[in-house]
Amino acid sequence: MSSLSKHGSGGGIRLLVHDIDGCLNPPDGEDFGPGDSGGLSENQSKQLGRLKACLEAMNVQLVLNTGRNLEDSMAMAEGLVGNCCRYGLFEHGAYGWDFKKDQEIDLHQLSLEQGDSDRARKYEEMAVIPRLIEWYREKGRHRLSERLGVEPPPLRKRSNLSLECVQGLKAPHLMKNLMEVVEEGFKEKGDEPLVYCHSDHFVDVLGTVHKSDGAQLLCRQLGFSGEEVLVVGDGMNDMDMFSQWPNLLCPSNAFGDLKELCRRRGGVVSDQPYVEATLAFLRSGQFS
Repeated sequence: MSSLSKHGSGGGIRLLVHDIDGCLNPPDGEDFGPGDSGGLSENQSKQLGRLKACLEAMNVQLVLNTGRNLEDSMAMAEGLVGNCCRYGLFEHGAYGWDFKKDQEIDLHQLSLEQGDSDRARKYEEMAVIPRLIEWYREKGRHRLSERLGVEPPPLRKRSNLSLECVQGLKAPHLMKNLMEVVEEGFKEKGDEPLVYCHSDHFVDVLGTVHKSDGAQLLCRQLGFSGEEVLVVGDGMNDMDMFSQWPNLLCPSNAFGDLKELCRRRGGVVSDQPYVEATLAFLRSGQFS
């Protein structure tokens, strides 16, 4: 990991740690599909191109930080990767990727190299998640579908159990029922804790590793201080980031609770939606 390029130069916002869904969408909110949906639309490509050009002109770096897996993030990443964007964090901080080298960043090993024993323990505890995913596929999904009358499909992930809200399911309702099914039926977690969160369309079960853990490790290794980093997010799965980092931005379409937390901690709640919020922030000059 010592080969990671160090970019920090001191003074002002020099790095955006940026969510994807709800934050990189075009101004009309056009959703990014899953990885097998055929890539980006012309509109999506155009808007990501605008952001990439803006970042490169201002010499501001970008790290993607998303609950999506790597495969389902590649279309968006390819629209941004270049001098301004080399690294990504996926599955809520559980999985890191170097786009230039086309290889995984071992975040557990990085935590050990940095002497961060608390985060090293968190990454070790994540061994519970593959067991949970296997249990869900064999047993849990049947119990959940009996409760809901529909079977929410799991997404392709290594380190989160993530379910899609289908056929009118509301994420809070799905999360509540999934939590009850897991607590009643999953007996293999031992003392390893599980964390539940949701966005508009997905429910996630995580270990104690969250977006902020991966971001702290990566930013520390790259030489960026917290004061040089702007966190951009829109959903409940960004609450962890917004409770810990000093510089915060959320678009106008963000969850109400996240907006409230952002304001309370002195962040910026944009009057612009989606990617326009980031572009407006960059054009404002607050990055320097």
